[in-house]
Amino acid sequence: MHIRKATEEDVHNFIHHVSESDVAEFDARQPHRNLLEVMLEHLDDNSVVCVDDEGFIYAYGGNEENCVWFLTSQALTDSSTATKKEFIKQISSHRDSLLKQYDYLFNFVWSENLLHKHFLKSLGAIFLENQGFNSEYTAERFELFTISSPKEVPLV
Repeated sequence: MHIRKATEEDVHNFIHHVSESDVAEFDARQPHRNLLEVMLEHLDDNSVVCVDDEGFIYAYGGNEENCVWFLTSQALTDSSTATKKEFIKQISSHRDSLLKQYDYLFNFVWSENLLHKHFLKSLGAIFLENQGFNSEYTAERFELFTISSPKEVPLV
């Protein structure tokens, strides 16, 4: 498994595999949008995919400066523990490369997307529930999360 730059072909292939929880989050934010169109609008030089050796896409994501986002595949949700561990290893490495450029990473996650929240916690996310927002379209709650590098404590 590895992370590489995303292509338009990747987006067209991945749309059929987006996890149910991520589709639900997309709709909770603002219903009646076309997920494929939004995914293509976000395809840029910072867009990446996490793929296995056969080219199957487990996640599509990116960043706009230190605001990070990703969508996962339903196959990841249903995959083995070993696959999930390898996925976390790859995403953690990508997180670390972004944290060399930015002091912290952030975004908002739908409070009902428990799978995503669990995954974000495994990446070191801290949730600032009081600093979230409710969607103006659905009134669904979105929680702010941040991810930062652990600060080294100087030895005395």
